[in-house]
Amino acid sequence: MDIEKIYKDAGALLEGHFLLSSGKHSPNYLQSAKVLEDPKRAEILAKELAKEIQKSGLAIDTVCSPAIGGLLAGYELARALGVRFIFTERKDGKMTLRRGFEVEPGEKVLICEDIITTGGSAMEAAKQIEQRGAEVVGFAALANRGVCKRVGGKERSEPECKLPSDKPLFALADFEFPIYEPQECPLCKAGSEPIKPGSRGN
Repeated sequence: MDIEKIYKDAGALLEGHFLLSSGKHSPNYLQSAKVLEDPKRAEILAKELAKEIQKSGLAIDTVCSPAIGGLLAGYELARALGVRFIFTERKDGKMTLRRGFEVEPGEKVLICEDIITTGGSAMEAAKQIEQRGAEVVGFAALANRGVCKRVGGKERSEPECKLPSDKPLFALADFEFPIYEPQECPLCKAGSEPIKPGSRGN
């Protein structure tokens, strides 16, 4: 499956000058919402991701996604895996588990995002799950921005990856785009202003 072509065909592989949720800048942005707006395409991608996870033999009871970006990907992945789906969301800037969602001690939870960059939001969700006694067994995403290593792909994480090295990351593809610190961004130096797309900006 050519994931890059799927993103391009959906108009979801953007070029320009973008402010990422990490605070860094990039000339490229993946807008997974454009890919997932087609339910059939979302189902196909989730089933493909589920196959990769099932091949590993990882036991999973529940999929949990951080809102809002991971909701569609996580729900479809849970459906493909035949397990339940829950989500965390921000309240007053802090990731929380609300709406009556509960996890049991020892419950095996997979954290799913639409895109993993450094894994910061995924780790915030994981912390909420682990605080309640459940076990985070791994992470998943449709696309990996190439900062963190993944099963069957990038073999080594960059220093800024926040995911634990002892838990697997499953994703359909690595998208390794340039990422700059704001003070070192050549686009800024050329006079361009970054825009912030995605769930926290647009």
